[in-house]
Amino acid sequence: MTITATIVCFILPKQYYASTTALPVNAQLTDKARIFNNNIQTLYAVYGTDDDLDRLYITAKTRDVLLFVIDSLKLIAHYDISATQSKAIEDALGILKKNIAITKTENGALKIEVWDKNALFAEAIAAAILQRTDDQATGMMQQNNENIIVKLSSAISEKEQQLKSIADADARQKFSDQIAEQQKILDEFVIAAKVDQPSLMILEKPYHSFYPDKPKFFFIIAAAFLLSFFFSILCVVIIENVRAK
Repeated sequence: MTITATIVCFILPKQYYASTTALPVNAQLTDKARIFNNNIQTLYAVYGTDDDLDRLYITAKTRDVLLFVIDSLKLIAHYDISATQSKAIEDALGILKKNIAITKTENGALKIEVWDKNALFAEAIAAAILQRTDDQATGMMQQNNENIIVKLSSAISEKEQQLKSIADADARQKFSDQIAEQQKILDEFVIAAKVDQPSLMILEKPYHSFYPDKPKFFFIIAAAFLLSFFFSILCVVIIENVRAK
């Protein structure tokens, strides 16, 4: 049994391990209130909350992120998949999902683990997932600011049109002050949207193992040896009992 297990270990495809760990960045770091109000800057911690971690976790597992990895690293060819384009993509997705693990650690970090037949590819996949997750999460925050900018710009344009029809001087001044205040808010959002703030901080850069992580050679061989030893003892006991009768 031990010999058989050893042979099986050498036949099974070897899988190399790679991982990376990142901490979420507080989404409020790009909030315009933090940028323009010095009195409350100390209220914002650099590290993100559980909500920030959940956002990264959900983003990392999305189809968009995985499809980006498949396309950018040409995993269809790497996995030796020969099929129609649509089926090849789905097959590659299935293999990729099987060979990765994305988790939230007890310390509030995002951990990405990858297994692949090629150590460098395992590391590249981990890095690509992390990068795309950061890009997507950052893009969502920027899109939120841009949506606010569009709505504020539209509201200011409407008020400027309304101002033309106001004849009373006091009313015009009051309305002009309102427009000026909204314009100030708009300018602040425009500046906030330009702040280049990543969504995560890399705690542990992507790295790969130099030796295969799967299959677990020593575990399989040791288990086979112990089972062989156990069954040998059991056989001896049974034989001795039979002879005693």
